[in-house]
Amino acid sequence: MDVVIVGAGIAGLIARQELERAGYSTLVLEARDRVGGRTWTQRFPGCGTPVDLGAEWVSPEHHHALVTEMAAHGVTLAGVVAPETAAHGGTSAGVVAIVERDAARIAFGDAALPVDLDVPFARYVARLDLTADARAVLLSHAFTLMGGDPDHYSAAAVLREVAGFGHRYHDAFEAHGVRIAGGADGLARALAREGHGEIKTSTPVQAVHIEHDGVRVEAHDLTVTARAVVLAVPVNTLGGITVTPEPDVLTQVKKVLPHAGAAAKVWYRTSGGAGEMAGDGPVKECYSVPARDGGRLTAVFSLDRESEAARVEFEQVTGSVTGERLAADWVADPYALGTWMAFAPGQLPLLRGLEEHVGPVLFSGGDIAAGWLGWMDGAVTSGRYSAEKVGRLLAGG
Repeated sequence: MDVVIVGAGIAGLIARQELERAGYSTLVLEARDRVGGRTWTQRFPGCGTPVDLGAEWVSPEHHHALVTEMAAHGVTLAGVVAPETAAHGGTSAGVVAIVERDAARIAFGDAALPVDLDVPFARYVARLDLTADARAVLLSHAFTLMGGDPDHYSAAAVLREVAGFGHRYHDAFEAHGVRIAGGADGLARALAREGHGEIKTSTPVQAVHIEHDGVRVEAHDLTVTARAVVLAVPVNTLGGITVTPEPDVLTQVKKVLPHAGAAAKVWYRTSGGAGEMAGDGPVKECYSVPARDGGRLTAVFSLDRESEAARVEFEQVTGSVTGERLAADWVADPYALGTWMAFAPGQLPLLRGLEEHVGPVLFSGGDIAAGWLGWMDGAVTSGRYSAEKVGRLLAGG
């Protein structure tokens, strides 16, 4: 066996594809009973409408690697979704100018960050001396990108996203309103079907041992040896895999985890209008899709994993929530331990060091991508990069 890949999310499956194209044998070990990782599409009870419990959005103008892979595998985009309507109004020109000015100081894809910007976002907002309304708008907009507590994620994480969207504030919050037709896990499922190496699901890996001629990978009822292993798992879960001897970069990353991504996303059946809103209360963001049997399905985001406070607030505003709901608790999920990447102050250089690490144990994933950190596009580029590094390693280069 040439390469074991731990994790059948987009990054792991892209790495498998690229390695097989280069002539290497692969084995994918996935802890869950499905492929896709934090992309997971389910059909809403009673109507069969597909909804995404995890990753969802694509910006075709910016996510070029993802769109290229989708086209190669016959996965298409659905229609454009109009931007959500903020319940408390829009962003002032002054705030936009400040954020775009600070975002211009960040080079997208560079791990080096201005020290005064790599601070908790709440602290950054406090020093802007905004009105209460302007502060609420900025915090709610930032939540749509970060999905976390502003006391925990870095202001540089938000500003880096704005930089990625051309240093344009409004593009950062409005340019990603396109979904994958049939659901976001469609690419992972296509990649899984089209590869050759075996994918073993329900096989959580517990340990990796670096040996003189490669690695030994241990799962509950399986031990396999290979020339190299790619750990393509969410970074918050790396503490659950023992690596001996442990690379120093992994030791350093473990000391600063978890990252700040911890949003709760719950789909409800609703009636009446679309009920789109954003705010700085229990409901941070929500948007709707039409249900196949009439009515609408609405995704409600909050920081309350049970989302009861968010449901109550949303119902007070719209009066339209029924008893049906569908959700995944990614924070409690032992194979995720968080939602999408929202790095805390000081974390980014270590995360990037993890992806740059070269050795018989390599790392991959949207959490550590050089470009679109936390997005599906980042998972694609990181998967490709890890395969490239493995190829050089095994070729002796």
